[in-house]
Amino acid sequence: MSYFSESEQACPCCGKINLASHFLDDLNHLRSLVGHPMKVNSMCRCDKHNSSVGGAVGSYHRLESVTGCCAADISTINWGSTKKWKFVKIALSLGFSVGIAKTFIHIDQRMKYAAKDPVLYTY
Repeated sequence: MSYFSESEQACPCCGKINLASHFLDDLNHLRSLVGHPMKVNSMCRCDKHNSSVGGAVGSYHRLESVTGCCAADISTINWGSTKKWKFVKIALSLGFSVGIAKTFIHIDQRMKYAAKDPVLYTY
């Protein structure tokens, strides 16, 4: 069972899905530990869509990356600071990199799929 629909996983531009081999398992595990729904703002992106939303050239959202997409932006609209902290704490404990923005939290598994050290940053 997956907590995330194919429409949440797919690129909004072309509808394609190309996730890193176990990334969906990683997200489902995170979701089960967090214990509440997570609305995905963005997961897979084709290069055209990534460029149109100002994504980094080497974005972990990209369909075209060697490993496939291993990133998701999770909406935090209507989340209080305690809920955000719990989410970030659990994501970090699972090895996710975390980027905190005003209305969403970016998570990716760069360590697992790209052999890069995890990071914590703000937008």
